[in-house]
Amino acid sequence: MQGRLIPRWSAARFAQRVTATRFALVAVGRGRVQLDHGMVAWFDLTFPGKFSVGTFDSSTLPSGFAESTFRTSRGAMRMSPSGPQAGTYLFDHGRVIGFHTGVVGFAPVRDDVSDFVRTKVRTGDPDTVVAVTRYLSEIASRKLRGESEWQTESPPPPREAPRQKAPPPRDNRRPPPRRPSTPPPNADYELLGIVVGATLKQVTVAYRDQVKLNHPDKVAHLSPALQKFAEQQTVALTQAYQRIKDGLR
Repeated sequence: MQGRLIPRWSAARFAQRVTATRFALVAVGRGRVQLDHGMVAWFDLTFPGKFSVGTFDSSTLPSGFAESTFRTSRGAMRMSPSGPQAGTYLFDHGRVIGFHTGVVGFAPVRDDVSDFVRTKVRTGDPDTVVAVTRYLSEIASRKLRGESEWQTESPPPPREAPRQKAPPPRDNRRPPPRRPSTPPPNADYELLGIVVGATLKQVTVAYRDQVKLNHPDKVAHLSPALQKFAEQQTVALTQAYQRIKDGLR
């Protein structure tokens, strides 16, 4: 699939290009690396005007370039002496918020959710492109929705309540019991990526696909913040799946 031109970024102009738009999608590796045109077209369609794309040869880097450029909100990413790890990087305002090596699994992998043994998928296979696209686009979507999983700053300390001269009179009446807060049903379907009215089989398949993308084996190479996000995402998916399943029975 051919779409817009995917330029090769140089170290000298990397900082300028990676902050030209809100997000940047960059394929990094040694030599002539490629960024899948289908992936680029999908991001352009889903997030129009918000993405810059490019490829970057990490074979020869200026001193200190990798440490100052490939950074998350917590600091420099872990990398080898030769530079950043090869893969697809997602930047937000010049900071890395997502990374995928391009390998969906290892051989063999036992999936605790579907109890299914998968074989290794090599970089460039269609299934790999789909998995990388879904994983990184979900991160970008959450950032745009303003969710707080990515905030690393400590909350401000609570203000000390003013001292009262005399305690207010006690009200011995019991308050009415609170109903547990649950998200609207449509939100559960949206989280699983399916439409309202889907069958139980469709819901189960969508749930397993989403959980696989956040499996610990998939995010073991990422920063602690991204691993924590994947863990929270798995919990939310499981709760949404259980609510939908209970409602269909």
